[in-house]
Amino acid sequence: MYGFKGYRRFPRRGKSSAVDEIVFDDDKSTAERVLEVLGTVCLNSGTPVEKRTSYLTAFTKLLSTHSPPAQTADLGLRIKEILLCLRIPLLSESADLRSSALRTIRYLIKNNQDVVSVISVNLHLLIVRIIDLDS
Repeated sequence: MYGFKGYRRFPRRGKSSAVDEIVFDDDKSTAERVLEVLGTVCLNSGTPVEKRTSYLTAFTKLLSTHSPPAQTADLGLRIKEILLCLRIPLLSESADLRSSALRTIRYLIKNNQDVVSVISVNLHLLIVRIIDLDS
């Protein structure tokens, strides 16, 4: 009536069209996919934040469709090594990248030994700091 399209108190976040969803090559093994993700996510310069967030989302999907918790050895790296790589996006200025990294860590932890790995790399202190920053 007045040309006013409405006010949204909480606007929805849409997916950015600049970066598409990451699709892995079917010929690659799970270990090669994990190395591809961590190689892209750990680069601070030259890789856009949106692309790193997309790779973390794809890694989360890979972990959620992955086999039972007893077979985490076929990720190509030990859980402790993956957690050390995920510290880099947790220190990012981007809240989306930090939340994607936290989500990935949540899907990565499947048993008590994984929790011991989180504590041994002092990731629990960093997680508390990130949660404090975001609230």
